[in-house]
Amino acid sequence: MSGPPTVLLLHAADPLGEEGILADSAAIRDLGCRPATVTTGFLFPRRPGGSAVAALPLPLVAEQFEAAIAAASPAAARVGILADPLHVETVATLLHDCGARDVVVAPVVRSGGARIASEDTLDAIRRELFPLARVVIVRAADLFSLTGERSSDLPGLERGAREIRAQGARAALVTGGIRDERIFDVLDEGGRAAVLDASRVAAPRPAGAVGAHPAAVAAFLALGATLLRAADAAQRHMTLRLDRGSR
Repeated sequence: MSGPPTVLLLHAADPLGEEGILADSAAIRDLGCRPATVTTGFLFPRRPGGSAVAALPLPLVAEQFEAAIAAASPAAARVGILADPLHVETVATLLHDCGARDVVVAPVVRSGGARIASEDTLDAIRRELFPLARVVIVRAADLFSLTGERSSDLPGLERGAREIRAQGARAALVTGGIRDERIFDVLDEGGRAAVLDASRVAAPRPAGAVGAHPAAVAAFLALGATLLRAADAAQRHMTLRLDRGSR
């Protein structure tokens, strides 16, 4: 008997549940998929001086990966925090032959206001993971670090999405733009740009809301949605979560 589709999560663990494996797993289950987790390290967002990432040894990452895919073949995968270039290269090698139909790469440049991804790590992500990705998801606040685009208006996000594709991604989704009390995301798929927007909810963000968005995209892809529909559904899902949290 076939069960729900599996989404493979490769991400750091955050003891506070604001980012990483815990938040992603909850989002995946909410959307009717099964999470299979590979913890790449630990995020410590309240350390003096800002967030820090402690990487797990590479053999342990690989062992988790093999156990996860042995249990169920993943329909999609979501890649989040990777601590250094060696972890990026290892994850890329593992993903290459795992059979996941859709890989969502969502680099996390900052957490808790502190930079957690070095330039060497970002270069490795561009080189090793962008070509494997069905879509690369970038937060608007991180766009400058990845593309040099400073403007956060709609044309700026469109330019940033084009630059992500120029760096080797098949598709780029830039999220979290704000215009006229609306939240908008820009999807550039093969040079065709689409703007997705939703009402801005004036409420505190529940723990894990920002990081769970790429997991939601991966879940909708695993359920068979096109990329455009997955991006739109994920945006609406996160808006509903925020709206529920405000009541």
